[in-house]
This record gives sequence, structure tokens and C-alpha cells, in this order.
Amino acid sequence: LMVKFVRSLEKTEDLEDAVDVANSFGSIRDPKLLDFLRTEVHKNLTFVSGKKDKRGITIYSLLNSIFAEDGKGSDSVWATEMSSKLRLPPINYVEASSLPDDSGRIYQQVFFYGDEDGATSYASFMGNFPASDWKVNKGQFWTTITSLKGKPTTIFANLPLKEPEDKTAIEKLSEYLDEKDIHPTIFIHRGHSYHVNTTLDNLQSTARIVILGSCGGYHNLAIVLEKSPEAHIISSKQVGTYRVNEPIIRSLEDVVRSGKNVDWVQMWAGLMKKFAGEGANKTLFDDYVPPHKNLGAIFIKAYRQVMKDQK
Repeated sequence: LMVKFVRSLEKTEDLEDAVDVANSFGSIRDPKLLDFLRTEVHKNLTFVSGKKDKRGITIYSLLNSIFAEDGKGSDSVWATEMSSKLRLPPINYVEASSLPDDSGRIYQQVFFYGDEDGATSYASFMGNFPASDWKVNKGQFWTTITSLKGKPTTIFANLPLKEPEDKTAIEKLSEYLDEKDIHPTIFIHRGHSYHVNTTLDNLQSTARIVILGSCGGYHNLAIVLEKSPEAHIISSKQVGTYRVNEPIIRSLEDVVRSGKNVDWVQMWAGLMKKFAGEGANKTLFDDYVPPHKNLGAIFIKAYRQVMKDQK
């Protein structure tokens, strides 16, 4: 089964199968199975090289690089080496200077939907903004949250109005952002996976950080990177929940307002400590994938970089 899983990736029309192989490597814990996968990738690289299949050589060379044994280096060391090897921008942090617009303000957009889950998520989300640190203005269709301390930050969150009014709220907010020429660099999806297409339709190319807080958000990597090539993506392989989303968002907002680079290795280490004693929540958190461990996204970015270089 695993031999078939890795074989003939060069014959597929899109990258989905190759991305699945890359993603699987981040999920497997059995050392023997990992070694087996490495061997199979190398065999296939040798095979496509013999046929001089350019697409196959690109796919298997990238997988071979990503699957290389990382020795005993830290996550930061691995990510730095991988960025250099694949000729990509940093994958373990987002530079603080890439988040603000020309005025120096960081804009974010958060998407909520009108079912019961959306109302619960919105109420939970709004608990992250104490009056001492944030100013909150609730309008007819969206809430505007503005930082009072640290780096100037404005968050727009549409209200989870009853369906289908929730879509109207998103449309009205998007129209307002267009009218004011506001291009957020942080996008956050809250709600069930069947709403995610609406969020992705409204994603802008300026996105540097995308949080897909829905179940299986991991499967939308290619769509996100098609619209926002420079995005760093946080997503879950399994169940998305506000009990994990809120701590991630709080950590992110603290770093953003500090004006420091968003260092995923550092941030994830802090979150791991926070969830360590939380049982069920720890299990749910373990299924969330940070950008520096998101091998599928790293593979897509690297593949597109190679294709661009070959033109």
C-alpha cells in the first residue's frame, strides 16, 4: 500500500497526491515506516531521473529533500536549513516588517458564520480583548477591534448573523475593506469546514498568516497558496475547536502587538507547555500543524519556486 502511495506521482495532473505524501511524513511516528518511505522516494527519484522526466525529478527531489533525516538539530535549525536548501523565504517565522501596511498599521480579518457553532465561536473570540488593551466597536455587520497598546493593530470580525445574513455581513465587510483600500495580512477562519470556501473566496494575496480553525483545514493548503503565495498556514488535520483556536490567537496577537517577528517554533513551544496538562485539549492541539511543520505547504511553495526558476 505504501509503495503504491509513493509511486507514479509524476503522472498525476495536479500536486494533490504529492502533497499527501509530504503531509504523511509529518504524521508518521514509526521510525521503520519513515525509513521505508525515504527509501521508496529515493527509488522513484532514481527511476524518473533515468527517464529524464523533469516533473518527476522536481517532485521526488523536493520530497527527498524534505524527508532527509534532520539529525539532532532543533526545529529552528531544520527550518533554516530547509529554507536555504529549497531556496524559500523563512518558514519558521514571519518578519514583523511584512505585516503592517504603509501607514504602519496591521490589519486582520476574521470570518464567522451564522449557525450555533459560529455564535459560540464569536462569543469565545470576543473574550480575548480586555478593555485595558483593546477598543471594541460593534456595527450592524461587523465588529472593529483596535489595539490601545503596542503595535497599531485593527481586527475586523463580521457578526455571526443568522444564515443567510452571515454571508451578507461578510460581503458588506469585504466591500468596506475594498472601498477603504485595506488589505489585511492576517486572516482567520472560524466555523465548520463547509463554510471554509466562503472564507477562501475572500482571501487576499496580501495574506502572510492564515489560520484555518475548522475541521480538516489542512486539506485547503493548495487553495490558500494559490491566492496567497507567501502565506504561513496554521491548520488542523482533524478537529478544529475554539478551545485550541483561542490560545493560538491570543499568543499570535501578543506577538503581533509586540512588533517582534512571529517565531512559530517559539510560539508553539509556549503553547505546548500551556496544553501539557489539559488532557483532551492536548490531544486536539496535537493535531494542529504550525507553519514550520506544514510539510505539504512547504512542498507546494518549493515546487512553485522550482517551476518559476525553470521558466
